[in-house]
Formats: sequence, C-alpha cells, structure tokens
Amino acid sequence: MPGASGLERLGEGSMSEANPSGPHQDDQPQRAGSPPTAEKSRRKFDFKRPWVILTASVLLAITCFYGLRYLVHSRTHESTDDAFIEADVVSLAPKVAGQVQAVHVTDNRFVRTGDLLLEIDPRDYQARVDERKAALQAAKTGVVSAESNLQQARSRVVSAEATLGQRQAEAQSVAATTTKAEADLRRNQELLQQKTISPQEFDTARANATNEEANLEAARNKVASAEADLAAARDQVTASESAISNAQAQVQQVEADLQAAQLNLSYTNIRSPGDGWVTRKAVEPGSYVQVGQNLMALVPTNL
Repeated sequence: MPGASGLERLGEGSMSEANPSGPHQDDQPQRAGSPPTAEKSRRKFDFKRPWVILTASVLLAITCFYGLRYLVHSRTHESTDDAFIEADVVSLAPKVAGQVQAVHVTDNRFVRTGDLLLEIDPRDYQARVDERKAALQAAKTGVVSAESNLQQARSRVVSAEATLGQRQAEAQSVAATTTKAEADLRRNQELLQQKTISPQEFDTARANATNEEANLEAARNKVASAEADLAAARDQVTASESAISNAQAQVQQVEADLQAAQLNLSYTNIRSPGDGWVTRKAVEPGSYVQVGQNLMALVPTNL
C-alpha cells in the first residue's frame, strides 16, 4: 500500500508536469483578462483626448470665475453670525406743527443733501409772512412820516428863531423910543415948573411917554411869545427825533418777526441734511405732526 501511495503521488506529479495548466486553468483566464480592462480604462481617461481637454478647460474656467468672485467678495465683505452695523442715525423731526401735505420718500430710499422729503401745509405760515410784510410796510411808512415831522419841526425852529430875532429888534426899538419919551417927559416937567411950556404940552409929553411904555411892554410880551414858540419848536424837533428812533426800532422788530415767519414757512419743507438712506418712516400724507415728533430717520453713508 505504501508503494501504491507513492505511485499515486508520482502519478499526480507526472500529470502536473505533463499539463501545467491543468489545475489552474480556471484561474488563469481571470488574471489574463485584467490587463485588457486596465488598458481600456487608460484609453478611456487619456488626457490627450480632445474632449477631455475641453472638459478640463471648462471646469478650470468655471473654477477660476467663481474663485475670483469669491476672492473679490471676501475682500470687500465680512461674513459672521454675530454682526452689527455702526452708523450715526439722524432722526428727522419738524420744527413747526401742521398737517402733512406730501411725503416724497419711502423706506430704504437713498437721498442726497437737500432733497425734499416731506411737505407740511404752508398756508398758515404764508399768511403770517404776508401779515408781517404788511406790518413792515406800515412801520417804514411811520419812519417816513416821523422824518417828515422832524423836517417840519426844524423849519418851525428856524421860523421861530427869525420871529424871535424880529421881536427882540422891535422891543429894542420900542425901548429906545420909550427911553426918549421918558427923558422928554422929565425935561417937560422941568420946563413946566419953570413955566416955559404950557400944561397942555406937558400932558402931551406925559401921554407920549405912557404910550411908549405900553408899546415897550407889548414888545416884550411879543419877545416872550416868540421865545415860547421857539422852545416849542425845539421840543417838537426832539419829539420828532424820538419818534424816528421809535419808528426805526419798530421797523427792526417787524423785520425780525418777518424773518421768523419766513423761517417757519421754510420749515414746512423738510429736506435731507445729508446723503444717506431713509428708514423708520412713520408719517403719511394727511397726518398732523407736532414740533419734535420723529417722522423718519436718515442713515448716513459713513457706516
């Protein structure tokens, strides 16, 4: 039996040598089939083929395009889950009360400096401006009238001074005549005592002296009256000068009132104080707004 066993192994060995591919014929085709599959795969992904180059170029172009956009965006924009904007928000409120006539902006609209944002009904404020203009015209007329009165008062002063001078000259003339009449009376009285003249002549001299004294008294009264007229004329000049000062002060006051009225009228047009975006708009046409009421906000460009 051992010999038979040895023969069997020998037989198997001989058979193996005679047919080397006998036991492995099933495996050999599989290993032999692998190289054709790899070669086919290499031919499929050959980068020298035109369609592969075209596809790679398109993919590269798309990658470069979106990569460049991302690079530019990342250099100019911040991305975070905890972000906030810091800016000087300007609240816009009216300086005058009234009914809103028109609103010319909406939320998130960009406006420039001086752009009209909102209009308040201006009729009441226009009426005040017209009233102040009329008052100013009346005040200026008062100044003209006061200046005219001053000129007249000064003319009366000149006339009164001339009249006073004339009255004083007349009084001096009458005083001289009176002095002569009194001297004649004294002389006639001596002549009467010496009986050189008649009593009738003495009576005539005495009457003449009495008349001249009366004329002197009247002349003095005229001088006093002329002095009073001159003083009154000068007082009128002072009063006219004071009236001019008051009228000019009234003009200045009315001009200030007119400027205030015109300023309030201008406040009915609310304009943008700077460049920026409108936000928090809380007003519509027809609304009645009060002084200081928040109407909207302006976010400037300096974020």
